[in-house]
Amino acid sequence: MSTSNDDKPKPPTNYRAIRGVTERNLIIGFIVIVFVIGLGLIGFVYGGGAFLGGLSCVFLGIGLVGVIALVMLGLGKFSEWLDRRLERSTYSPGAQCARRGISGAHCHTHVRL
Repeated sequence: MSTSNDDKPKPPTNYRAIRGVTERNLIIGFIVIVFVIGLGLIGFVYGGGAFLGGLSCVFLGIGLVGVIALVMLGLGKFSEWLDRRLERSTYSPGAQCARRGISGAHCHTHVRL
């Protein structure tokens, strides 16, 4: 016995959008847990001075993660720049094959990297 829902085509799934929403929700949840529960318990148990100490540690940790993220982003951009530069380079294997008149699958056997 078939239901009417089986006959309808399913809409396409956008996995990138789902992943983006999931990552955003996980980050928001982590921040809420750290600030509300973690720092709240520190302030409740140990007082205001400990709360400020915990808050400074949290901000230093966020800063460290930010620096690491910026370094990784910079390395990615640098890698993309190098790739673009090598594609235009006359020293790339493809350019060497073209200068020698070699084409197709035999190019890699004649060029030393």
